[in-house]
Amino acid sequence: MWKEVRYRYVVTNLPSSWSAEDVIDETYKRCDQENIMAGLHTGIAAWRMPVAQLRGNAAWLEIARLAWNLGKWTAQLALPKEVTRWEWKRFRRAFVDIPAQVIRTARQLRVRVLGTHRYINEFLSAHACLQV
Repeated sequence: MWKEVRYRYVVTNLPSSWSAEDVIDETYKRCDQENIMAGLHTGIAAWRMPVAQLRGNAAWLEIARLAWNLGKWTAQLALPKEVTRWEWKRFRRAFVDIPAQVIRTARQLRVRVLGTHRYINEFLSAHACLQV
């Protein structure tokens, strides 16, 4: 009896010469903000406020955002293509939590990366790619 109609709206700064279909298509192509917010919340715990002071929490949020951005840039620049779509937790376990030994000798400090890690080849190739 009643016809159900659903409306959606998009606030954008795209030129007014674009058609509504083009605007919606472009928006859906680049609209990944919800996934980013969810990743910052669940994966990296950016929204967790660990201290009772505003400046401390602001610093925590900046550090979390920097870690997120460094992970995404590293994935885009030096890692296989599928890594760019990984959740933070998977990325962290593959490329941040790397088993290693810190060896101190007379005048040097060395880090020995253990070869038993699942993504060791990708990690070492990314390290070589990002070397300046």
